[in-house]
Amino acid sequence: ALLEYVVADPESLCFVITRTDFRMHRLGSARKIREMAATFMKAVAAGDDEPSGSVLHDAIIRPLGLKSTQTRLVVVPDGPLYPIPFDALVRQGRRLNDDIEVSSAPSG
Repeated sequence: ALLEYVVADPESLCFVITRTDFRMHRLGSARKIREMAATFMKAVAAGDDEPSGSVLHDAIIRPLGLKSTQTRLVVVPDGPLYPIPFDALVRQGRRLNDDIEVSSAPSG
């Protein structure tokens, strides 16, 4: 799946593109995403990123309704999501890259 983020006000979006589907998801305000991204990056720098990695995952990945059989994600970040190591986000107590191959791209 290709995840293309647009972080903007009044509402941030993520476009999910697969071989058979195209969907758009609303993710909330850019301010909220900026705050969560900054908190996560501070936690990564301090070596304690699991709690904030789970919060950020639940805000920008979980709402996308990805299938449990999804094995690969290509992430096109925007704005405050550029420095985020998406593979380190936490889903159900495990790093995202434990179950899914995660890469990034400059554009879709």
